[in-house]
Amino acid sequence: MTPLLWLVKKRKIMHRPAPRRLSNSKRFLLTFLALIMVCAVRSRVPEALAQTPGTFAPTGFMKLARAQATATLLPNGRVLVAGGQYYNGSQYVTNAAELYNPASGSFQPTGNMTIPRYAHTATLLQNGKVLITGGYDNNGNVRGRAELYDPSAGTFTATGNMILAREEHTATLLPDGEVLIAGGQYYNGSQYVTNTAEIYNPATGAFTSTGSMSVARIAHTATLMANGRVLIAGGFTAEIYDPADGSFATTGALPSGHGNGCAATLLLDGRVLDRRIHERIIRRRRLLAARHDLRSFRRHVRTGDIVRDEEHWIRGRSRLADLDTARQRAGIDGGR
Repeated sequence: MTPLLWLVKKRKIMHRPAPRRLSNSKRFLLTFLALIMVCAVRSRVPEALAQTPGTFAPTGFMKLARAQATATLLPNGRVLVAGGQYYNGSQYVTNAAELYNPASGSFQPTGNMTIPRYAHTATLLQNGKVLITGGYDNNGNVRGRAELYDPSAGTFTATGNMILAREEHTATLLPDGEVLIAGGQYYNGSQYVTNTAEIYNPATGAFTSTGSMSVARIAHTATLMANGRVLIAGGFTAEIYDPADGSFATTGALPSGHGNGCAATLLLDGRVLDRRIHERIIRRRRLLAARHDLRSFRRHVRTGDIVRDEEHWIRGRSRLADLDTARQRAGIDGGR
């Protein structure tokens, strides 16, 4: 390289402008804007898109935290959440409703029901509207008023009244478009459980009586089967409703019975899966209580104290009942 060329290149290097550094305030501003863009993009992407199959992932929050509400899948893919109880210093019943949008994972308010209710039912009709029946109101009254939700307008409107005001009943859409209302609890000076059933006709908006169940039921299950009949299950018994003649006929007994909180699902092969959720929880709690009583009893025996065993007093030196006896006191067969 000639001395002249070397000198030219050296002058270019020496006179090259130094890179401009951003001030701390500008760095903070750019970082803040980048975070906003990331959050905006993330909020527009449904959580389910990045979800691993067979797992649960969080989604948006309801506008109002509530219990004993209904959640109904609408024809447009959204979910109507209606009514229920909420807590604001005390327990209240709400008439508020909202829609869940699976595309955005968010909840948005919609029209309010005509009255507050919980322990009610919500049934999607063939015309795309949702039938709301029964439940309790804010004053603890069982309501017989029914109403319809119109997804296209986002409004609730009153329809006919049930023959018997009831709550914790079932409402099952039949193949002909009518709805079977069965069982539940009603109030007539005191609370009673009913075996009566009635039919809602969407064309007339009226309820008419149909056959009665063999036994009174509350918080039972009602599953529409492939043959168009409805399987009613609860307690130790089950029966089938036939829409052709409006009658109930008993069927096979449940092997171990179930109480409130049971669930039933129609399988693809036509069988019905019955899940006794609440009763198993109760039995487990009783077993744990029995074991706790036994441990507490042994502790008192070692100290020579006098303890009370429900119906009679036992001295500390008396022979200790074994765990099976404690299980029997709790009404549990072998702790299962």
